[in-house]
Formats: sequence, C-alpha cells, structure tokens
Amino acid sequence: LMGYVLLLIHLICLERFQQGHARALWILPAVYLIWGNVHGNLILGLFVLGVYWVTGLAEFRLSSLEAVRRPARQRIQLLWISLLCLLSIMVTPYGARLAVYPVESLTQQRFMMEVTTEWESLQFSTDFGRVFLLLILAILLLQVVAPASYKLETLVLLLFTIAESCIHARFLVFFAIIAAPVLATYSARWLPPYKSDKDHPIANA
Repeated sequence: LMGYVLLLIHLICLERFQQGHARALWILPAVYLIWGNVHGNLILGLFVLGVYWVTGLAEFRLSSLEAVRRPARQRIQLLWISLLCLLSIMVTPYGARLAVYPVESLTQQRFMMEVTTEWESLQFSTDFGRVFLLLILAILLLQVVAPASYKLETLVLLLFTIAESCIHARFLVFFAIIAAPVLATYSARWLPPYKSDKDHPIANA
C-alpha cells in the first residue's frame, strides 16, 4: 500500500509537469529513494515514466485520441530525471541488488506467483471481479453517450491496467488509480463546478 501511495505522488508530479510546472519532476528522485526501500512495485513507476517519455515523441489527433509532442527541453528533462530515479533506487542497504529484485521475482520465482492468490487471474464471479467489470462497462457506455478526449499516455495506462488486472488480480489497485481520474472526467460534466470557498483542504487531507 505504501508503494501505491508513492505511485500516486509519482502520477501527480507527472500531471503537474504536463501542466507546465517543470519543477514538480524534481520530487521524483526523492520518491524513488524511499520507494526503492519500501516495495518492488516501483517497477510500475518506471513503466509509467517510460510511457510518458515515449508518448511525448508523437503528435496527432485521431477522433477522441490526442498525442502532444513535448518540446525537446521537456523530453531531455524527463530523461535526466528518469536516470536520477534509477540511481536513487540503488541507494539501499543492499545496493543495486534490491533494485533488481522485482525483475528476479517476475522471471525466476515463478513458483511464488503460482501459489500466491493475488497473482492469479481475476475471477469475475467474485465481488472484486463484478465491480471491475461494471467500471469497464461504465467507461465504455460513457464514451458512447458523452465522448471525452483521451491523451495517448492515459489510454495506454488504462488499457495496460485493464489487461494486467484480468491476468493478475493484484493489479486491480493500479487500475483503480488510473481509472478514477478517467471516470472523474466524465462525471465532472454533471457535477457543479469547483468553488474554492467551499473547499476544505485540511478536512480532505
């Protein structure tokens, strides 16, 4: 769970970067310094970094799908920050050994994945499976009724989490993190606009 909290911070920093706040990225090396000593799901963060960098190389608009090519300066900054993040995850009591453990567990410890329930395929007969299916159908229906524009990186992450959640139930949390802002984009059309005077940051925290 701590790893997923760090993933949320990671995604918020990238979203701020997308909005033009370049300094937000400098938080990431510190996040990975903690993440490397907390849990192996930091590999998800590295995957997200890769998706944001690659999708920033293209520019096109295809119906509701949009890709925006980032300026060279932003791409270089994102690349340097990614390298600093890789170096940060090696600062552990075991050096780089702990950083490569997630890869080893996926490639060399197949037995652990076979006997651990959360690595099993998602069963749609369970409550989690039904809710997951309901959310997928809701997104599809909303896109038909009230189409929304998708950024390329958002669509890639959404499709990845859907596929991985079907294969391994443990990815449902990752799916929830990615799907929540997607559903919020649709629901915002029927909700009253944001009013700062009614916001309560301390209570929300």
